[in-house]
Amino acid sequence: MAEIGDWINTKLSKFLSFPAPPDLIDYICSINNEKDFQEYFTSLLDYKDPEQVAFVNELAQKLLSKDQTKGTNKQSSGTKQPLAQKSLELNKVEEETPRKREKFPTLVSNEQPKQKSPPKEQQGKKKTKFVNIYSNEGRQKDVITVPGRHKCCCEATKHELVNNCLSCGRIVCGQEGPGPCLFCGKLVCTKDQARIVGRGSKKSEKLVQHLMKLTEDPKMDKAIEKKNKLLEYDKQNFKMTRVIDDQKDFYALSTWQSEKERSHIQKKEQEMMNLKYGSRRDKKFTIDFSGRKVYEDEIVEEQFNPDDDPVLKQIRSDALKEVLKERPALDSNPTLSHKPQFVEVGGSNPVNLPKKRAELSEGRIQDKEFLEMSDHAKCLSMHQPYASLLVRGIKMHEGRNWYTKHRGPLWIAAAAHEPTQEEIKEVENAHAHIAKSESLEFPKNYPVKCLLGKVSVVDCLGQEEYRIEYPDGLSESPFVFICENPEELPFFLPIKGQHKIYNMDRALHHAAVTSLKRKGLLQNQKRLDASR
Repeated sequence: MAEIGDWINTKLSKFLSFPAPPDLIDYICSINNEKDFQEYFTSLLDYKDPEQVAFVNELAQKLLSKDQTKGTNKQSSGTKQPLAQKSLELNKVEEETPRKREKFPTLVSNEQPKQKSPPKEQQGKKKTKFVNIYSNEGRQKDVITVPGRHKCCCEATKHELVNNCLSCGRIVCGQEGPGPCLFCGKLVCTKDQARIVGRGSKKSEKLVQHLMKLTEDPKMDKAIEKKNKLLEYDKQNFKMTRVIDDQKDFYALSTWQSEKERSHIQKKEQEMMNLKYGSRRDKKFTIDFSGRKVYEDEIVEEQFNPDDDPVLKQIRSDALKEVLKERPALDSNPTLSHKPQFVEVGGSNPVNLPKKRAELSEGRIQDKEFLEMSDHAKCLSMHQPYASLLVRGIKMHEGRNWYTKHRGPLWIAAAAHEPTQEEIKEVENAHAHIAKSESLEFPKNYPVKCLLGKVSVVDCLGQEEYRIEYPDGLSESPFVFICENPEELPFFLPIKGQHKIYNMDRALHHAAVTSLKRKGLLQNQKRLDASR
């Protein structure tokens, strides 16, 4: 067997143009069935080459000569047909009639008589059948085809080829199947179907309609319609939801109120906001010297009753009087005719009427992410070194004595106060201790009276909530701004600070945004150059 193995290795290495692996030689030597031998070499070698055909016949005589002499596989008298020739004839039959290949149960000669299979008791253990992964049978077992048309990226290497899309050039395999192209939507069909479509008959029209309906899904169409509807709503600024805020129920301004009434209501609303979110300097405390305790006067929103407010009472009574003037009393004489009033229906020139312009309200959008992305040119002035540390991302929590509803980008400006070296060292050591790292890159200098950069305000927490979420936080202020995404300007712009959160100058805001965009482009270009 060693001599046969060396001979097979030499021949196969020559025919296959690469060294034959030892496992392949061992498997060929273990074949003892003519059917398995014929199937294996039909897919392995080229039977159009006479030299390879002679090698297959000679190898079959050497390997299968002992098995053919046994009684179970004896052949009747007559000349034996060469094995390679039978394989060629069988391949021709399979090419002519591919659908009838199952009718050939064996690949042996027609002269061999049919043998009845022995009973199960005499058969014994079945032999293990090895399937060549390079044969058609092996490929069919390796490839899975899902029912229906599904996107596949095999490019007809695993599934059979249907055709190429003449519009986008996509290679359509058997998994995607004939029908509209899954990339551009143009019709893709097989060659036989293309011949029928090219005739221009009724049959071709029906075929085109059938193929174009293969990917129609009512659920998908319904989802696309819903998506387009939502996009149209967003484009036309339709009000999708209505938020009912109980806190502002009695502050809703009516179009029928006078300017005086509106100013009274707005003043009352501002008073309530100051009581709830105002500065702690205006709060009152009660000191109990005997009990040695300090009590804070809590002004809760529920303590305010709109029914007891004199301003709101007066507004409601005036509105009621106007209604009673317009309609008669219930106990009046219904036969009395009221004085007619002239109602102007038309006659005014519509050209001279002022055009109503739809204005978007800032509080209409309820999307938190959208609010955080929109930049309204809001700025906050801070003392150094806290301003530079916040823009650098070393300090992420900023404390204040007042509450804010602002969420999203907030520009940070340095105030006019110049810090001392002792103050800078103390603040830097505190943040280095919290970060537990001595490798923090602190700013080399702390400029004043300039715009440093911006951060994104995520939330504004009270001191109690802040201690629950950030027990190691440095801020001890009543309200703490939680900041993220710090961005420092490449060069600082001069600015004059103001109190609390204020609006920046438009030209200054445009210059700051442009410089940050240019900084981002330069950083991306450096990353691309480094990756190359």
